[in-house]
Amino acid sequence: MKKFAIIALLVLLVLIVIAVYVSKYELSKEISSEQQLPAKSEIATESIGIATMTDDGTIVLDLRAQAAGGAIGDARLTYPKTHQDYQNILDHLGSLRPGEQKSVPPWSDSESPPDQIALRLAWEAVMKTDRYKSWKAKGVEYQATTRPTYPKSDVKYKTELWTIDFNLPSISDQNMYVDVNINTQKVIYLHEYGG
Repeated sequence: MKKFAIIALLVLLVLIVIAVYVSKYELSKEISSEQQLPAKSEIATESIGIATMTDDGTIVLDLRAQAAGGAIGDARLTYPKTHQDYQNILDHLGSLRPGEQKSVPPWSDSESPPDQIALRLAWEAVMKTDRYKSWKAKGVEYQATTRPTYPKSDVKYKTELWTIDFNLPSISDQNMYVDVNINTQKVIYLHEYGG
């Protein structure tokens, strides 16, 4: 549980760094109008966001961080029952039933899971591209998905190598992917599809 608490706090710190980096822009996945993130006033003072359990038991965390300069970073993390951290999240929340919402209390430690470190590194690289800036100006946001670069069954598999796929809704020839090494904190490769 302590390891998970460390992970969650680092996720929050990553959100703050991203919020500062984008300063005037809110970094979040496109969310339909029915699934908007909670207003800041709806989040309790001693909370980092809102947790919701869907009918199938999936836990959805809508987390928010605000930097000193006022920039805000939002993230939506989804934990289906099959996720390795599902029980740790549920334990941290105290309890949660399908259809229920509750505040997410902050974790007391600061270690991020590998996929969140990879996501932060990749976003920092993608936000520097002209393609990202162009689509962002049009109000279209990339949706990011993390995965190990190689499956665990592959001899090339290494825990530090991650690939993040950046996809635009319904515009497949403008997608990107980024390979990162979370141990060295470096981007190995950024590929932009199409032209």
